[in-house]
Formats: sequence, C-alpha cells, structure tokens
Amino acid sequence: MSLNEQAGCRWVLSFFVHFFCWGVPVVDVPATFSPGVKLLDVEGVPVTLGNVPGVEPSSAAWDRDPPRVFDPGSAMRNGAPVSVEEFRALVEAGHAKKRPKASA
Repeated sequence: MSLNEQAGCRWVLSFFVHFFCWGVPVVDVPATFSPGVKLLDVEGVPVTLGNVPGVEPSSAAWDRDPPRVFDPGSAMRNGAPVSVEEFRALVEAGHAKKRPKASA
C-alpha cells in the first residue's frame, strides 16, 4: 500500500470514528436560511420546514447527522419558532449529548 493510500485510509477511519463515536456534525448548519424556511424547536429537537441546500428532506430533524425526515404536521402542531442562533444552539446541544463523557 502506498503512502497516499495509507493516508487516505487513516482519514476515512478518523472520519468514521469522529462521526460515530463523537457525534461530530457532517452537515454544517447554514449561517443563514432561505426566506420561507421555518426553524422550530419541537420538544428539544431542532427542525427545519422548507428547502435547505444540501439537506434532502424538506421537513428535517437535525438531532442526527445527516438530518432525518420529520413529520411536518407534528412540527407545526408541537414546534415553537426559534431564531437561527437558538436553532444552532439546539443542534450543538443535541450533538454534545451524544459525545461520551471524559473519564477522570
């Protein structure tokens, strides 16, 4: 195996370790959202309603990475509107919960 192939394998391994073990987001939360995209807090789950570039479902829950499909009716009934900053904080808090605690 060449050095380039070894480096590539290390990068792929590092990516999966971070993704599965540490919950590091792969899909970045946009700095701004298109007009018409609703940002909601649905019982602690950050949800978008509308088209977000790079995100497949038009109604997406950002508690997993990549964002998963979320029922738009439930989001409208149970969600509270939030600002972009509040939305980002919800996403970060969700990923922080999935990180293992450091042992003393």
